[in-house]
Amino acid sequence: MKEIYWLDRIKPSENVVVGKRAEVLSQLTRKGYSVFSGFAIEACFLKDFFESTNDSDSLLTDLCTTSWHLDVDNHKALQRVAQQSRQVILNTSLSPELVERIYTEAQTFNSSAVILHPAVVTPSYKRSSYESLLRSPVCWLSPKNLSVALKQVWMEIFTAKSLFYAHKAGID
Repeated sequence: MKEIYWLDRIKPSENVVVGKRAEVLSQLTRKGYSVFSGFAIEACFLKDFFESTNDSDSLLTDLCTTSWHLDVDNHKALQRVAQQSRQVILNTSLSPELVERIYTEAQTFNSSAVILHPAVVTPSYKRSSYESLLRSPVCWLSPKNLSVALKQVWMEIFTAKSLFYAHKAGID
């Protein structure tokens, strides 16, 4: 079963499914440092979402099972792929169960808004610069707003800038 990992309970071995940032925040929390409450969702939620897209021409359809080839030096082609991929994400519905799980967990924050921080599961020497390219949306706490914000986080992976950088940095 796919998991939601609370920051105060993430084990070092779980960074392969939630990212190093979440694991480090977990360590800081357990050592008594002041860290905002939060949780991470397992990377396979994104994989499942990509597999649910219904656009057979999309880069997303086979992203998790094949290595894709993209000529990032062809600016127009890169822009086209980025735009198409982001549009597919925007037009694909998230699992209502996933949205409800995240919403239920987020309600425990007793806050009217949340910030979604993207994290990348990749070797640390590649991750730090790449994560700084990805924006963190803030949303009012409701299932609909969470759904939109989560898609925004995932769409950040597919900006032309992010695709270019990931390719040049060797990030799969």
